[in-house]
Amino acid sequence: MSSVIVQPITANIMNAVMCGLMSFGFLMTPYQFMHGGEYQRPWFSNLPEDKDNKLYYLGQFMGFIMLGGCLIPTLLSPSSQFLCYQMALIHGVNIVHTLIFMCTSAYKNAIPDTVTGKSQWYFMTALSLVFFIVTLLASL
Repeated sequence: MSSVIVQPITANIMNAVMCGLMSFGFLMTPYQFMHGGEYQRPWFSNLPEDKDNKLYYLGQFMGFIMLGGCLIPTLLSPSSQFLCYQMALIHGVNIVHTLIFMCTSAYKNAIPDTVTGKSQWYFMTALSLVFFIVTLLASL
């Protein structure tokens, strides 16, 4: 019997689904994705109205990073232990960066100013923490 708590394939597929959804939003409609939609509030305050702004190109670049860093490697090798290490590191850095974003004044102009906007960030941080724990357990 294996002593693995979480199988790497489980964590990798979870991460690939999340990265796939995020990358789709960033690649296809970065302006609409960052501004929110009918059922969600904007992720950030003070977003540029110009759809040709470099911020939205940066979002598309991040979408490609998610595809090439998680989704495609998972399709090629779904039980990769190395991919678990990589994604655990990415989740850890993401959580630290999100805490800096939400709890300090480093990004004071970008922090959402509505309760629903902040709630989205709190929910995503909690979800990232769950993904981090599952991925970390899969990499042990």
